[in-house]
Amino acid sequence: MTVLIKNDKIIIMKIKATDKIYFFNFKTTGEKDGDFFITINGNAILIDHDSEHIIKLLQKHHSIENILKNTKYYTKKEIQTRINNFLEIKIIKKIGSKKFKNEHIKLKNDLPFIKQNFAKLFFSIPVKTLLILLIAFSFIITITNLNYLPKYEDFFFNSNYLLCLLVSFTYSWLSTFRHEFFHFLAARSRNIVTSFGISSRANYIVAETIFENAYTIKEKNRYRLYLSGIFSDLFFLGIYLLIIFLNNTSIIHISNMLYLLLKSFILIEFLGIIWQFLIFIKTDIYLFFADLLDRENLMEESKKYYLNIVKNKKQKKDLLLLIFGLFVFLGLIVIIGRYITFDIPIKIKVIEDSFNYLIATALSGKSINLLKVISYTLAMFIQIFEIIIIIFFAIRKKIKKETAE
Repeated sequence: MTVLIKNDKIIIMKIKATDKIYFFNFKTTGEKDGDFFITINGNAILIDHDSEHIIKLLQKHHSIENILKNTKYYTKKEIQTRINNFLEIKIIKKIGSKKFKNEHIKLKNDLPFIKQNFAKLFFSIPVKTLLILLIAFSFIITITNLNYLPKYEDFFFNSNYLLCLLVSFTYSWLSTFRHEFFHFLAARSRNIVTSFGISSRANYIVAETIFENAYTIKEKNRYRLYLSGIFSDLFFLGIYLLIIFLNNTSIIHISNMLYLLLKSFILIEFLGIIWQFLIFIKTDIYLFFADLLDRENLMEESKKYYLNIVKNKKQKKDLLLLIFGLFVFLGLIVIIGRYITFDIPIKIKVIEDSFNYLIATALSGKSINLLKVISYTLAMFIQIFEIIIIIFFAIRKKIKKETAE
């Protein structure tokens, strides 16, 4: 839960100046913009600077009367208003003889058996050093030898297209769970309450790791939470590339089947990293930049800014939103390039080759290989079904949007 407290006029109860006031235990974390987060039982509540200051005064002096004796910064009415705000978000334990229940449900971790010290090992200096070396190696080897760049043909590690699709589907989800697990480890290493979930963004079903109380830590310590998944993708991509390189240089020898399978895995990891550029659905890269720039509603602000430009409305120039909008546009270009270079050719090849095989088999008049016919038929229809689903959800989303308007 995130609530913003400002100086409003909501009155929940009248408070005497002599009433002693006590709070439940909570943690306060300062933000770059001057606001603060209160976290109580893992629930995050955003407050402004004056609210945070009055809380400190109340924790020290316990009553309005004592505050007024020690500081002239706030009036009695201002303090009473803030106290009512605090009652509204349920952080006050007691006022005078009146006691309040702590209604903030304590958040529980998924996988509680994984301890913080264990999670920290994955972000130790040796692991970070190895990651940097693998990323540097991957970058150098691909720019010096373009043959190491993934190609859509790498998807077909076997002539059985159905097997390729099943392995790709299985590995993609295993890679996704690993990606989310590293988000989890990053959160656990910072002692952040986490849980796993499945949701939808745009036309995609996605796995996600939910950081329940991320605002208990400073912004610079939250960056690990957002970027750990991508770094895990880069780590495994680097490992696979290193094995391929060692095999190509005859330092080690692996079977041809494993070689082709690893190239397929490299392609899947590469496509997963490119997917992060789909910024408008708020991927990890977006969350990182939104927190780094301290703009919680960065996407919404950017959309509004560019919409005003299109409508020729006057507005204050915001270079940050202008640059971010261009970054989103660049991300869309990258995603379109992915579909043109990889996704569409893979689907066309599966459908075309499967169709040609089935037609050739039907016209040959020879005895058929039933398993092969079934395999090609299923592979073709899986790809066609995927295309239909994508089109269906895109149309449904457009209809919903037009209906809402």
